[in-house]
Amino acid sequence: MNTNVIQNNRKARQGLSLLEVMLAVVIFILGIIPLLRLFSEGGLAQQKVIRDFPVTLSIAERILMTIENEIDEGRFDTAMFTGTDGNGVDITESVIENQEVSMALEKFYGTDNQSATRFLTQCRVLLSTKPSSDPNLIEITIRFLWNDRDTNSKDFKHGIELHLLKGKI
Repeated sequence: MNTNVIQNNRKARQGLSLLEVMLAVVIFILGIIPLLRLFSEGGLAQQKVIRDFPVTLSIAERILMTIENEIDEGRFDTAMFTGTDGNGVDITESVIENQEVSMALEKFYGTDNQSATRFLTQCRVLLSTKPSSDPNLIEITIRFLWNDRDTNSKDFKHGIELHLLKGKI
């Protein structure tokens, strides 16, 4: 009978105790939390870009349409922007002074804008022109660079480049 009791005791110990289960859960949680943070933080940054891209594309298109209108009305000298270093001439201040663009930036950055120049540290607009392969056309390039809403770095994280072929006037 003594051997039966010893065997029953061993069978009872073959399962997991509550302490062992709780320890395994704690170890699992401590291992999974850093992984979850890694994936969620990377995903949030990607979501910001996905959210911001259509808005900034719209702003860049507004800028390009304004320049196209200026060319059509004869108030734009493309020669001023020809032969730049490839990045283009910084026209951020003059673009931001445009009320329509300033309002779009205000909505984009989610602030009540007192002065449009506040956006100078958050975005940059570069313009360049060059002759195209067709002698009757000129290529206009707009580069709209921006940072996230909470960043005021001079090194811009994101950018859109738009090209327009326009007939010479």
